[in-house]
Amino acid sequence: MRFYTGSYTRMGGPGVGVCRWENGQLSMVNAYHDLNDTTYVILSGDQRTLYAVGSLPETGESAAASYRAAGDSLELLSISAAAGKAACHQAESADGRFLYVANYLTGSVAVFPVENGVLGQRIQLVEHTGCGPNEARQECAHIHQCVFRPGTNELFVCDLGIDKVVVYGQNPGTGLLSLKEEITMPGGMGPRHLVFADADHFYVTGELDNVVRYVVNDGGWKIIGEMSSLPADWTGENTSAAIRLHEGALWVSNRGHDSLCKMDLDEKGHMVSAAWTLTGGKIPRDFDFVPGGILFAHQAGGGVMASAGASIPMDGAVCICLDRTTV
Repeated sequence: MRFYTGSYTRMGGPGVGVCRWENGQLSMVNAYHDLNDTTYVILSGDQRTLYAVGSLPETGESAAASYRAAGDSLELLSISAAAGKAACHQAESADGRFLYVANYLTGSVAVFPVENGVLGQRIQLVEHTGCGPNEARQECAHIHQCVFRPGTNELFVCDLGIDKVVVYGQNPGTGLLSLKEEITMPGGMGPRHLVFADADHFYVTGELDNVVRYVVNDGGWKIIGEMSSLPADWTGENTSAAIRLHEGALWVSNRGHDSLCKMDLDEKGHMVSAAWTLTGGKIPRDFDFVPGGILFAHQAGGGVMASAGASIPMDGAVCICLDRTTV
């Protein structure tokens, strides 16, 4: 099967990598360095376009790029500036007409129109303000993820800096965002990424306190459960990273403990127990599930690794995106 990676070029990574997982072996077959520090890549809903976010080599400004995906090759279609610093995440609208890019350092979301995979010029920049109790990490807004609530035009935005998940309504005609509500998280949590179980239930991991919260929409969004992504006896430094649902369990990567935490769920979605598996590398960021195992992207050591033992040397690996048409 084919998958794509994003990596920090400043650490020696290739930018965008086109990779394969076949017969228990991993390989990188192509690489594209059109952006510096490619932090996140996604495929469009029709699987024909790959979107990548990073920074412009000339100025360091955040940017998004689009590629036509054709087999193991990519054709660059467009690059558009995102008016911020440290782009780290992105989401495509359900109809494929708009792309939303999260800028971490400047706490903003940039909105782009898309036509036939080509990004137009930015049409909106939504900026957050505020801070949190962790002076070292929450001195200002730091947006880390944007994701659509299933079956709706609501964009949920995780802001690590202000301890909020901010909800925007998306105008399906224009693509523009308008503030709808703010879901306040515990102080110092630093919400990083969330994953929806369905339209009325999501789990969000706190990068700063390493606690996953279960949030339910029941007359308003409410936290009804929580669990640490770390073993009770762990005393070292750690920051949680990616969160996914797979086969009835919740999975979270730990940077520092260098593990994947599996949280078992009961029939109501409550987290009831946890177990940990070491990933085999240093600072695991992203991960995903493939036939026969799990793929890990390690930022600081180990590159892209499979749980079965195969690996691709790739410094600064931070993101994995599966081409599910090849699974």
